[in-house]
Amino acid sequence: MRQAHLLGCDHHEVGSLASIAEAEAAITLSRGGALKTYSHTEPNEDAALFALGQGGSLIAVADGHSGASGSEAMAAHLLESCAESWTRAGKPEFQDSSWEEVALETVYACGRAVLTRSAEIGVPPAPSTLSIALARPDEDLLFWLSAGDSHVFLTDASQTRDVGWSSLGHKRTYFVGYEAATREGIQNTFACGSLPLSSLSAVTLATDGLSEPGIGFPDPEAQVHETASQTASLEASIRPLEMAKHLSFATLEIQRAQRAGDNLACALLDLRTPPAPRYDGSAL
Repeated sequence: MRQAHLLGCDHHEVGSLASIAEAEAAITLSRGGALKTYSHTEPNEDAALFALGQGGSLIAVADGHSGASGSEAMAAHLLESCAESWTRAGKPEFQDSSWEEVALETVYACGRAVLTRSAEIGVPPAPSTLSIALARPDEDLLFWLSAGDSHVFLTDASQTRDVGWSSLGHKRTYFVGYEAATREGIQNTFACGSLPLSSLSAVTLATDGLSEPGIGFPDPEAQVHETASQTASLEASIRPLEMAKHLSFATLEIQRAQRAGDNLACALLDLRTPPAPRYDGSAL
C-alpha cells in the first residue's frame, strides 16, 4: 500500500499550497489565501490523505475545530487502522449493503481517536469534520461518508453534485469527537452511501474553505465541475495533480479577493486515470 498525508501543523504560510499526487490520487493543503477573520485556535486545522492498495483507493479530508489535534488523530486512525484492509486485493470485508454499519463504526472510532489524542497531549478535544471516499474498481463500487460541513463531490460527464452532510439540508452540523458521543447516539449525525464507480469521472473531497459564505465560492459544485472540465484534456499522468491544484489555487484567489481566509484541504480521485500497478514486493 502507498500512502501520503498533509497535516495543518506543517503548513502555516498564508497563500502557499502543499500538494502530493500518485497515480489517480492527489491531495492539497493550505492555510488559506488570506488570514482568518474569525476566532480560531491554530493557524491550520485541516488534514488530507490518500492510500492506494492493490484493490482500492482511499481519500479523506478533515477540518478540526478548536485545534488541529482532531483532524490529525483521525488521519492517523484511517491510515493505521482502516486503509490496508479497505484497499487490499481480493474480496473486501464489506459490500454496499453493509457499508452503513462500517461507516458508523468508522465515525465512532475516529471520534474516540480524537479524544485519545487530546488526552495524550493534554489539550481540550478538537472535534472535526470527516469526509471519506473509497474506490473499489473490481467491485465497481464507490463508498463515501460525510460528517460535518466538509464536502463529497461526485462528478460525471454532465454534472457535479455534493452528496455530503452539508448539502442535505440538515439544520444542525455535527462534528466527530465529542466527549459525550456514543455509537448509538451518532447514528443520524453523518451521511453515507455507495454507488457504481463506473458512473463517475472524479470524486473530490474538500473542507469548507472552498464554500464558506464570504470566504469561498457561492456555488462550489459549479467550481468543481468547471475544474474537471478544464483539466479533461490533460495527460492522465498529471491530470489528478493539476485538478487538485487548479481547484485549490482558484479557492485561494477568491479568498484573497474577499480578504477573508480559511484552511483548505482537498483530496481527489481522477477516475479517468487508470489505477497504476501497485508494487507488492513480490519481485524481491
